[in-house]
Amino acid sequence: MNAPRSIILLLPAVLSFGGCELLNGMSNNSSCTEHSASFDGVVAVEGQLAQASEVPQIEPYPMAMVLSQDAVNKLFAAVASAEIPDIVLEDNSLVPVKLTLSPALPLIQVGGEGLCVSCLLTEVGFGIGVEVAGVGASGAGAGRFQFPLFMDPQGLENTAVMAQFGQSTLLSVNLTVDGLSDSIMDVIEPMVANAVTGLIRNQYGDTKLFDIKAWEIGDGDVKLVGQGPHIDAGQRTIVIGMQSNLVRPTGASIAWNPSLPEGADVGLQFHPELISSMIGRMMHEGHIPRSYDAAGKTSVAGEHQVTLSSMSATDNDLLRSSFRLWRTGGGFCGFADLQADLGLSISDRQLSFQVQNVLVTDSAGAGDLLQLGSDWLGSDFLSNLINYSQLTVNYNELAIPGNKKADMSAESFRLSLDAQGLSLFLNIDAIIDADG
Repeated sequence: MNAPRSIILLLPAVLSFGGCELLNGMSNNSSCTEHSASFDGVVAVEGQLAQASEVPQIEPYPMAMVLSQDAVNKLFAAVASAEIPDIVLEDNSLVPVKLTLSPALPLIQVGGEGLCVSCLLTEVGFGIGVEVAGVGASGAGAGRFQFPLFMDPQGLENTAVMAQFGQSTLLSVNLTVDGLSDSIMDVIEPMVANAVTGLIRNQYGDTKLFDIKAWEIGDGDVKLVGQGPHIDAGQRTIVIGMQSNLVRPTGASIAWNPSLPEGADVGLQFHPELISSMIGRMMHEGHIPRSYDAAGKTSVAGEHQVTLSSMSATDNDLLRSSFRLWRTGGGFCGFADLQADLGLSISDRQLSFQVQNVLVTDSAGAGDLLQLGSDWLGSDFLSNLINYSQLTVNYNELAIPGNKKADMSAESFRLSLDAQGLSLFLNIDAIIDADG
């Protein structure tokens, strides 16, 4: 008769520790003291927060946000007035000249020129009506400007992303008006340049494009700090590095990638260690319970406690979570290390995780811990781990001035996972009321 499958799977773990050692240690109170001290040591450092002054101000970043040029223009259009009044100008130095400019909403291009490759460009198109000594003509024109983008941190609660139109530098003005002499064009060109420059600098000034809000998870003590920005002129993207006040054991960094798939508005990049640290914090705050019964159900008096060890990517695009089950009292003490692979998919316009398998990878002490792997496939702990992981990576806190926010979905984008991080790519579907 063939041995049951569960015994075959667990046999390597049993052999690696020796049956006699396990049985002899089951009633060893000194072993309980040792395991209890080890458990307390892990819990003491799990989910800790850095002091505000200790939040890193430079790379490496555990998270980044990448915005496309189209996304920047969608956000700007949501905060800028599209109803720009006509500009009327007059000059009587040569002959009576009257200009009427009808500006359109400026368009933003990511990446500057000359010595300011980290700037943004904007182009203002306008219709132009000219009346010279009572004779009318019409045409069109465009002014091109360069301006910086900067971050305005407001503690750990919020970071504003600002377009500094007030510091715009005029690059060129192009006019097309038929039927006017060169001498008349020489008069109206500086008039137009000054008027459009004033429009850009004064009408828009320092325009807030959006706010990066802290996570609204748990007790609200975990914060995000946006840093940069980093302009990639080649990809036409803006990359904002994101730091957290979570203490991360290794300080691992995402793979810096400013590119986006075609059609994606926003990319979010997470290192798995950031997700792991967030889960640790949720356990520290009590939102994810530590005590469970043998079947993995939450129980205040449960004999088993849990700590999360790590999260990492596998070669087949799974997020591997390693955690430890402890038994630290009752004379039967020890631990078992388990791993669960989380698969990624898109569900209801968001990224979701599903547990694919649970395996015991290591153990010591109480022998019954070896038999928990299959029972914990549907455990309350894994359910909580999945829920809070999804809350972390489905970050969409782009707050727009005027009590609005960007409604972003994951219906038509791809996601990827490798050793340097999890990347998901969003579309801005609409700008909606934040209270809606």
